[in-house]
Amino acid sequence: MKDLMKSHLSFLNQERLPSSFNTDDNDYDILILKTIYFDKHDIREYSHKVVISQESILFFDKEQEVEFAEGIKELRKIIKGNVTKVGQTLINLEDELERMEDQLSKRDFPINFMDNWFHSRDSFLTLERSINRFLRVLNLFTAGCRFLPEKKQIGFRETLTTIEFLERNIASCQKRLEALHHYYTSIKNDKMNKNIYILSILSGIFLPLNLIVGFFGMNTKNLFFENYEKGTQYVLFLIITTFITILVFPYIYGLISKFIVVRFLGRLSFYKRINPFSTVQKNKKD
Repeated sequence: MKDLMKSHLSFLNQERLPSSFNTDDNDYDILILKTIYFDKHDIREYSHKVVISQESILFFDKEQEVEFAEGIKELRKIIKGNVTKVGQTLINLEDELERMEDQLSKRDFPINFMDNWFHSRDSFLTLERSINRFLRVLNLFTAGCRFLPEKKQIGFRETLTTIEFLERNIASCQKRLEALHHYYTSIKNDKMNKNIYILSILSGIFLPLNLIVGFFGMNTKNLFFENYEKGTQYVLFLIITTFITILVFPYIYGLISKFIVVRFLGRLSFYKRINPFSTVQKNKKD
């Protein structure tokens, strides 16, 4: 292991390395695995640098060289530890996702709902990126390592199955997260549309009233009811009548739409036209 090529040695001395597997015409293979860990504010990754030969395995990040069999055990421990950590993180993220779904279904979500959504999305993206590279490199390692016996490969393939399951689960959660965002946006749009609708109704109610008050408030001669003793009462009656008419008109229009437009021009008429046993179709055929 001491006869590492200078190019490989300078490569391994880098602090942050991407997950990769490198096998050349040398008497060793190089495996880089990035595993996740948590700091105070984020999910981060740590690179494990492993040099594998026929007799021993060197964990370059720990500066530790062990026999091949014990090194394989240590390597499997690192891989399983990362898979367990990703799996548990995914469970916690799914719980957070379900909590947000419940909040939206009850229309009782906090002010920082979108902040939590963005944190969840970033976490899922980090897990997806990490697990995809992890899976790809482990596949290369299992298929291409020159020093890995067939019996040892079986154990790694079982771990690959678990990683593939996690990968599918992450993709499913991301779809749910996107659907959640669409639902949240639609709720916000509905609230905004309702507010605009209410403002439009208020404007529609008070606009004619303002016109009436403004008209009779002009300081000009020959106004209506100017010479009437009860002119103010007449104007007040006109305002009240207009106000009631505006309030009642939508209900009258709804009744007209329901019993006339819908019945004769809407859904009932439509199904009569497409019903092969209706009298309308028979008359058309005749």
